[in-house]
Amino acid sequence: MKEDPLIIDVDSQDNIESIWADYELVIPLEERNRLLPSDTLSVQDVIKYKLPRLSTDSFVNTSAIQYGRESPSSDLELVFQYPIPPSTQLDELSSELRRALLAGCKSLVDQRFGDKKHYPFWVVSLWKEMTRIKEGQKAWRQSLDWYQCEIERLRKRGDQATATVAILGNVHEVLSKLPWNAPMSFENGNTRTLHLAVFLGTRWLSDDHINMMVKLLSEQLANEDRSGQNNNVVIAPLTFSNDIMNINMKLKLPEKRFERTLIKRYETLIKEKEVTKLYFPINVENKHWIVGEIDFVKNIVTYGDSLGSRNQVPQRFDQFVRQWLKYAFKRKFKSKGNHLPHAKQTDGYSCGIISANTIAHSVLAEPLWEEKHASRERVQWFLRFATYYLEKDIHSVHSSINSTLLEDPTLLSQLDVTVLMGDHNFPNLVQSACEELLHGSQTHQDLDMIDDSLHAKTDVDDNTSGWMDVFSSSSLSSSSSDDSDYQRNIPAAGHRKRQLSDSDSACEPDSKRKLGGSWLARSSKPDVTSDSDSGFENNTKIKPGGSRSARASKSLRKRSKAGEHKPKKGSYAKWQAKIIAADSQAEFKGHVKGVLSWEARCSGCGKWQPPKEPGDATRFIGHKSRCGATSLKNVPTLHTFFAKSAKAMDKNIKKVDKVSSSCRGPCPGISSHIDQRVLVYLRRTMAAGGGARALHVISKDLYNGKTFSELDTIKKKSHVLDIHQHERTWRNDHHDMRVFSVSCKREVVFTDNEHPRPCSSCLIVLNSRRFQAALRKKPTTESQNLRHVPHRYRTPVLGQLFVKYHNLKGILEADAKGAPCVQIAQAFLDGRLKNHEVFNGILSSMALKLDRENKDSGLQNFQHSDAWVRCCEILQDISPQAYEMLAKHISMPRIRTLRIKRAHQVPFPMDICEHTFNLVAEQLQLLGFSGPVCLSCDDSKLLAAYRLSWSDEDQTHYLVGGMEGPLRVADPNQVKAVLDDSRSKKATKVRLWCITLPLPKVTPIIVAAIPNSESMSADDLFPFLKKLVDGLIDKGICIVSYASDGPDSERRIQHLLLSLGEVVIRIIENPFPGRPPIRYTYVKYRGQSLCIIQDSKHALKTFRNNLYSGAHLLILGNHVATYRRIREMADDTSGSPIYKRDVEKLDRQDDNAATRLFSASSLQYLVENRGEEALGEIVYLFLFGEFIDGFQNRSITHSIRLLNALRLRYALDGLILYCAINGYSKHQYFISRQALEIVRILIEGLFALIEIHRDDLDRSYPLLPWLHSTEAYTEIREQIAPQAAAEADSILLLLGIKAPQLYCLQGLPHGQISPMSMPTLPSISAWYSAESDGKQENEESDEEGEVRSDYKKCDAMQLYNFSDSDQQHIDEILAEEHQHIQALQNQIRHSHFSIPAIQPLPTQVNDTDTSQSAQGVRTRWSGGHFNVKCTEAERTKVDIRHEMERVLKEQQGERGVGTGLERAHRWREPAIGGREGVVDGLTMSVPTSGNVANAAVVAERSANQALIKRKQVYMKVSIAPEVYELISEACVTAIRPLQLDNFGFVFVAGRVCIGKVMTMYSKTAGKYGKYASITDSSSISAISKLGIQVFENSIANTFSATPQATALLDANYFQLITSIQFLVVLPTSSVIMQKNRGLVLDNSYLMSAFRNLKSQERQLTVALKVFNARGGILTDKE
Repeated sequence: MKEDPLIIDVDSQDNIESIWADYELVIPLEERNRLLPSDTLSVQDVIKYKLPRLSTDSFVNTSAIQYGRESPSSDLELVFQYPIPPSTQLDELSSELRRALLAGCKSLVDQRFGDKKHYPFWVVSLWKEMTRIKEGQKAWRQSLDWYQCEIERLRKRGDQATATVAILGNVHEVLSKLPWNAPMSFENGNTRTLHLAVFLGTRWLSDDHINMMVKLLSEQLANEDRSGQNNNVVIAPLTFSNDIMNINMKLKLPEKRFERTLIKRYETLIKEKEVTKLYFPINVENKHWIVGEIDFVKNIVTYGDSLGSRNQVPQRFDQFVRQWLKYAFKRKFKSKGNHLPHAKQTDGYSCGIISANTIAHSVLAEPLWEEKHASRERVQWFLRFATYYLEKDIHSVHSSINSTLLEDPTLLSQLDVTVLMGDHNFPNLVQSACEELLHGSQTHQDLDMIDDSLHAKTDVDDNTSGWMDVFSSSSLSSSSSDDSDYQRNIPAAGHRKRQLSDSDSACEPDSKRKLGGSWLARSSKPDVTSDSDSGFENNTKIKPGGSRSARASKSLRKRSKAGEHKPKKGSYAKWQAKIIAADSQAEFKGHVKGVLSWEARCSGCGKWQPPKEPGDATRFIGHKSRCGATSLKNVPTLHTFFAKSAKAMDKNIKKVDKVSSSCRGPCPGISSHIDQRVLVYLRRTMAAGGGARALHVISKDLYNGKTFSELDTIKKKSHVLDIHQHERTWRNDHHDMRVFSVSCKREVVFTDNEHPRPCSSCLIVLNSRRFQAALRKKPTTESQNLRHVPHRYRTPVLGQLFVKYHNLKGILEADAKGAPCVQIAQAFLDGRLKNHEVFNGILSSMALKLDRENKDSGLQNFQHSDAWVRCCEILQDISPQAYEMLAKHISMPRIRTLRIKRAHQVPFPMDICEHTFNLVAEQLQLLGFSGPVCLSCDDSKLLAAYRLSWSDEDQTHYLVGGMEGPLRVADPNQVKAVLDDSRSKKATKVRLWCITLPLPKVTPIIVAAIPNSESMSADDLFPFLKKLVDGLIDKGICIVSYASDGPDSERRIQHLLLSLGEVVIRIIENPFPGRPPIRYTYVKYRGQSLCIIQDSKHALKTFRNNLYSGAHLLILGNHVATYRRIREMADDTSGSPIYKRDVEKLDRQDDNAATRLFSASSLQYLVENRGEEALGEIVYLFLFGEFIDGFQNRSITHSIRLLNALRLRYALDGLILYCAINGYSKHQYFISRQALEIVRILIEGLFALIEIHRDDLDRSYPLLPWLHSTEAYTEIREQIAPQAAAEADSILLLLGIKAPQLYCLQGLPHGQISPMSMPTLPSISAWYSAESDGKQENEESDEEGEVRSDYKKCDAMQLYNFSDSDQQHIDEILAEEHQHIQALQNQIRHSHFSIPAIQPLPTQVNDTDTSQSAQGVRTRWSGGHFNVKCTEAERTKVDIRHEMERVLKEQQGERGVGTGLERAHRWREPAIGGREGVVDGLTMSVPTSGNVANAAVVAERSANQALIKRKQVYMKVSIAPEVYELISEACVTAIRPLQLDNFGFVFVAGRVCIGKVMTMYSKTAGKYGKYASITDSSSISAISKLGIQVFENSIANTFSATPQATALLDANYFQLITSIQFLVVLPTSSVIMQKNRGLVLDNSYLMSAFRNLKSQERQLTVALKVFNARGGILTDKE
């Protein structure tokens, strides 16, 4: 019997299937108790429990265990006889169960060892549980092995009576009672007794172990502190240090959120309880545990690091904790370093134990940890926790969930991570935080509980322990454990970098912990040969002891290796003297990267010799004696060696191998490579050298105590100066910035792979006291003090030569001092121009420009001063012409540079806040507008990158460009942290909201902009919209509509918007009974009516793309709408209204191209040049074009807008029903789902806008973009709807669809409407009457008082190019718009609006054409009719010009390439894989290079493969030979290619028929390639899809255009087929079309072939299935 599953809500099929699979994996409770040991079984018993071994096969046969359809029948005891499968295979089986259940599987089949065994599904979980238990057994066995080895080691040493043996003896008794994996109360119930196994061994302690020890110490402190000595001492867990490491992020939180953080609670605790000291563990670089102490009395921070030196501190943590202390307590704290009393660590795993001991020593006066008692300390901690569990936790419940969270689980997202982790200093922390969120007030309940926990003995709280079972403590805490201790100052033996191997004595990182023991790493048995009482260090023992000198020498080497040795004064010079005494040519390294090196190089062999320890010269002396006695004996000197010939060198090369690896070169001297301070020294002094005694010292020695200034004769002074010159020990080289000893050796020995080092003499200078003093001296920072430099250190001759060489001599001449340029230069140097920022900017810009011109370099990245740039912005705003004139004479920024600078400025807040709405309200107030507005939204793609933005308000930098919004950064480290954070994602788009005023000539107002990405769903974006709507409503702004474009996510957001408030539903009944009505909705939210609308221009592009798509065949009754007619129209040279770029390599987001296609000119062209053959395209363009014109046209009445919308809706209803009755799939034979949804939203939005303006708004605000009042609802019902329905039926009738018959076939009552009484649509040619110009309607409208002519051209999209810094210019524009708005409102209030009479269907489509579509077409005229309206004089002028151009063309017969000569030929676009066809005697050229050529090769290869597959399939299904010969290649060859309007035998709906090719498409490369329209193909397999009209055989050789599929409606039948369904192409001459839309096949041979094909219909059906099946394989049943 299985356990009952949890009852949860499911909202999708995927959830149901997932729950089903999880339920099947649950082990029945009875079987679990029978087969597996309980987690509460004792450790000793669980180790004895027998389980199958884990599979160790390196190769896993995944098919050996799989799911089957047979019922489970095998005995479950067999599971224990075979190995447990690997974990990876078990995970795969769990993930595949869901699919297996859907496939009808009933059992798990195990056939790894021959026979099949059928188990229940939950055996997978049984194996996983066995794996978990096996890992636990392994962990406890390792602990027992360590325990037994420790006992044996101590017994061999004879320490049976010691306290250690006594303590170890208690372990065996505890293990007989302690459950092996029972839950414990530590870490909110996320720890288990299996965690205690780590203490019995040498494995590394994790976060959980550290927190467990800290909690016990806190309780012990509370129980033992009765005297009050440590009354104000607090011990914090790891959550405190983790929060400190994130202090920068915490301080950026909002105030309310920061109040709920753990770090804020500690601040409150410390202040209110007057805490004096706070202790806490710290993890350093995920490698090492240390302890920190904060003394709030002395204001110091101290650390206890078992591996660190006295002054070593964790730098980043120390910086952050002192930053928090200064912020929280308003005073500075000093870092005292590693001075907290602690033990020294000698192994790589005891840092955790020592950290706990450090805290216990400080607060509980426990003795410090000792190495000889290392194992005893681990056992004591194990026994503490085991006793704690057996006395307390065994009776507690650790899985209770917080009741507050059960009431409101969303509170979790509002809590800080460290709060969720919990803290023993704050019992009921999460519950208290949740109550604060619910009640909004800070309580002192936590502090009261803290007080109790600090001063009284406390038990485990059953209501708080373990409430977070669903949260892993390891995932919530920062990863602070690693495989090894960090290796500072550890002896070489036993302290190698840790590896995860069987010999590893530390546990794996904390991130790998799992409940049940899988977090344990493998550890080896300890080294039983060790005779120390300490722990084990990777099987290596460190033996202390030895003499005092040996210990001192060892300590010296250790400190030198760590870089901590500081030699005594003069010790280095004494060591050099010893080396030089043995080898006068020896060289020294000196300081290398700031560290003093004690290595010396032998002049004989050229090798560096390391000393035994700092100051030791014995090794070098011994080497020199050996090197001189052996290697260099009988070897010629270096000088004679280079003088020998090449032949002699070859003979002696083996003898001088030590010398050949090194070479001699000039001494490089002392440069910045040795010490960076050399550059500073040489740049501050002009002296030629140094090292001599001071002048006054020399003078006193020579002249009886007289100083140099007291000497009375020049001769004496010169004598002193000469002595000073000769006493110099070094000379300065200012040209190469080097220093040389005056006794430099000039040559040094160095190897080929190293940089030459200075000679010994130069090194002596480097280490001399006087030279080091010169290096330490800092240069003067005050220029006025330089005049006190003695004249002997100045070199006027060098200065004059320098000025002369740089052509600056004229500046120093006396005559030039009065020149303006010199005066300005002098004033600039004196600082008198310091406050003239603009003038200084002009000078610096001109100087930089002249400098670049002299260098013949460009002006790229030219930098101007900020003051000069601001001045230039003002000049450019006042007069761009004056700015351009000045820029010719003065170096000024380019106008484009100024625009880019403005673009980088943030004109509005970078997030949605209260300031956002205040700005909008202020803008509307300045404009004096209080009416309704339209809220719109759109996305724009961005380059995904971060950028820094400076905020003048906050005086800080923000990092923008990420999905998390602007982030405040203060230094490069914070920027790097953001970039390294895996959770940080760059924004790929920007989402912009604007509001538009319903008045012309008013600029839209930008409301807000946020970063966006493709991964954000509608549910993620909707909260931003709701926040905007609420904020605008709060400011009293009336929003009537929300507009967006057409993606699915945007439409989803609009639907969510309609669900905010009270939904208002309106229904417009169809005037013809039985037909579907129109329903439109809008919402009343917070007292405002709000509807949704779509971007009409985006909708027009969507309709255009649907027409061009090769994935659809748009069927409109007896006609189709295809791309080919539009392409043929573009290639017509007689007056096409569209451009070739509109159909070839087109931009699918081109608004102008879509407008040209749906313009009246395009309709006129198709009517006059194509007629009935393009009726499908004509109706398509008319319906959708008129509908969009109803939104865009600014001069028609609302009645016409509604008429266009209703006509389209009724026509689409009829076409959808037509497709359903004839069996057409809407996915292939109708417009896309997205386009249909956009049409619905536009129609319903138009009705909703009219009703809102009529009922809810002041009539002073007309419906934009049109300035007419809205019509009454009764007129829509009584006049507009009947007329629209009648016109829709007439259009359907033109397409061959009888609407009454259509709805009768649907089964709906049709009423008394007779087809004869239905209104009919005038002939297509009558739509374009040349005489009518529409003036009549305009005059009538003017009589009715409609305001129309003044606002035909809307300037709402006009862009103002003004600077944000020019406030005066902004004020002028706002004042102009304010006056304009007031004038419009006054004019509207005094105008009389009436409902115009409903006109019949327009006799001219031009009446609703917009100015953009009328004027945006190509300037061509056809048939004497103009595409744009013009006067008689203009028409005569154009006719004369055309006649003159015709004469020019006749006289100049030649035409250049690209002037339309290519369009003179008929459009041709063959399939890319079938370009060899001959059409009209011509073939298409094949590209020879480039991507086009590569694509052609790939397409040809794919076509050949498809053709081979076609032939193989036909042979496979046993097609008759005579039929196979016909259909194998469909008779399509290069001589006879398949073209548009050809006929052929096709296989449709299981029958052989004749099809007329209406359109053809070839799919481009790639999985998501597009279908490209083609005109012909020399290979049938190069065609992807064919749109055909089907003709079905009726009698003899007659074929009917109305097959059985469409016989009910007497309509033509169309199909979109693949190339395999096209059987044979027919000669055009053999097909004769009939007047009744049928055809006759006038060829007896073809009729015989037709009958043969009919006999093979069954085989053709099978062939079609095989060809379309995956891999071309069908089952026997199929």
